Amino acid sequence: GTHTMGTMVGDDGDPGANQVGVAPHARFIAAKGCETNNCSDAALLASGQWILAPTDLAGQNPRPDLRPHIVNNSWGSGPGDPFYQATVDAWNASGIFPQFSNGNAGPACNTASSPGDFLNTYSAGAFDINNNIAGFSSRGASAFGGEIKPNIAAPGVNVRSSVPGNGYASFNGTSMASPHVAGAIALMWSG
Repeated sequence: GTHTMGTMVGDDGDPGANQVGVAPHARFIAAKGCETNNCSDAALLASGQWILAPTDLAGQNPRPDLRPHIVNNSWGSGPGDPFYQATVDAWNASGIFPQFSNGNAGPACNTASSPGDFLNTYSAGAFDINNNIAGFSSRGASAFGGEIKPNIAAPGVNVRSSVPGNGYASFNGTSMASPHVAGAIALMWSG
């Protein structure tokens, strides 16, 4: 989470090498949809519902007026899994832009992961510094109607961003590409 949040909104306040965020002054909220080493269905559903109407720490007093405009999701499961469709439908109905990583099962076709392969999500593939699509970047026809996914590609190879402990590290994955897109959308929508 720290690396993806840094890519979206990171700013250490000092002009220079640590300006890692695409939209460094955007306001954000975060929901923990993953446990330490996995993302259970229960945690993903609870965080998706919380995004629609954030509550206080006791889980009371829902505030739909505090929902975000854009949600970055750097997680997914295999192709064609409809598990998160109702959550994405609710986000779309409330005006939230659902941004997802497309998965790291490339280079074969038909490897786009869910929920990035849903027809009503926007998914990001990964490219490198030379504008080459990363071999690991999932791609191909969605299992939900054949639309080609990802919708767009963004930097996802050797991406430097923040990590816990006040440090920085470079990672690879469509999970690094998706927050670039979410940050860019925030900038476009802020104007």
